[in-house]
Amino acid sequence: MNYFDYKFFHFLTIILFLFNLFLTSYNPQNKLFKITQGIVTLLLLGSGFLLMNRLGIKYDHTYPLWIWFKIGVWILLAIFPPVIIKRFPKFATKLNFLYIALIAIAAFMGIYKP
Repeated sequence: MNYFDYKFFHFLTIILFLFNLFLTSYNPQNKLFKITQGIVTLLLLGSGFLLMNRLGIKYDHTYPLWIWFKIGVWILLAIFPPVIIKRFPKFATKLNFLYIALIAIAAFMGIYKP
């Protein structure tokens, strides 16, 4: 597979992640969305590391700062929304703009690599 196939798969998993996150926030009782959210999160993590490998970024006891920032944002997006949806379901839909903003920041970091 070439770089653009990996990139397409990564974008597809990001769209699935966001779609599933919105469905879960509007219907917090549905367990299928919660299960698929975990699976999509693992696929997103895997596709991100495959892209890094394809770009030639190897782990030699350090990554560039933009990669650590993206990993931090995605960990925050993987942990924070399910906790909010479970504990405070009435605030779940109000935070969707925050999720979009965090994904936009992560995309900026990946595209421009500051």
